[in-house]
Amino acid sequence: MIVAPTLPVIANKLEDELDKVFGSISDPLGAMGNVAGLPCVSVPCGFSNRMPVGMQILGAYGNEDDVLSVGMDYQKSTDWHKQRPPL
Repeated sequence: MIVAPTLPVIANKLEDELDKVFGSISDPLGAMGNVAGLPCVSVPCGFSNRMPVGMQILGAYGNEDDVLSVGMDYQKSTDWHKQRPPL
């Protein structure tokens, strides 16, 4: 398994102007599993500057059950998926 950030930067706030560089930087990391044909799942793992941060778990080809199991075990051991960012 490989554990990596879902995105290399935190998301823009809704009121901020969209940054064109944000999309080009974030796409390759977020699409790694899709491009390689590997199972992956993204789970919440905290906050940075009051914005949510995700962690993606990538597994070997055909190991969807293992990837989902690791994601579920992580969520059972933390409460990040229950928290909401302050608006």
